[in-house]
Amino acid sequence: MNDLANIIGIGTYNIPERIRFIRNKVGKNQHEFSLSMKLKPQRISNIERGASPPTVEVIEKICEKYEITYEWLMTGQGGMKKEESEHIQLLKAEIHNLKEDHKNLNEALKTHKEVINAHNATISFQRKIIDKLTDEK
Repeated sequence: MNDLANIIGIGTYNIPERIRFIRNKVGKNQHEFSLSMKLKPQRISNIERGASPPTVEVIEKICEKYEITYEWLMTGQGGMKKEESEHIQLLKAEIHNLKEDHKNLNEALKTHKEVINAHNATISFQRKIIDKLTDEK
């Protein structure tokens, strides 16, 4: 085995096995897992079988898409999942709340517009009646 293969763990129960572990954990077959990162379907199969090493691009895509720490994927050390800071969690919660508020405001605006349209129709109808009554006199 060449030095690169030894470093990245091809055939040594390292990176390929951790990639398989991630794939199984997210419940995807090799084809689905590959496509979820816009990779050719055979790419993950080749990596998991040890037929080819994962490129830096593949490693980065896995880490980004599935929130895996680079350290864990490369070495098996540290936590597998990226931990979000409390600040980021609070920001995500606030974004979610703002989206809900936006949705509610849009619904209220739609209702308000419907009420205005109904009111305008009533006024128009009343004007026609007044005009007709005025013409009859």
